[in-house]
Amino acid sequence: MALLGQLRAAERSAVVLSIIETCKLCGVDAEAYMADVTERIQNDWPASRWDELMPWSWVRREEMPLPLAA
Repeated sequence: MALLGQLRAAERSAVVLSIIETCKLCGVDAEAYMADVTERIQNDWPASRWDELMPWSWVRREEMPLPLAA
């Protein structure tokens, strides 16, 4: 049972480290990226737009253009 827990922890670590390294390669602040993406997903970001959340196409919320008023 302990070995299974260690394997799961290693897998989670690998995912997080992969995200951090990808952010570095894209010139993105990994901490800001993960906080923003986590918040967007929690706030029902549409699955059809998840490609916008990848580090190579991510735009900080402050830098996103404001929607035009109707």
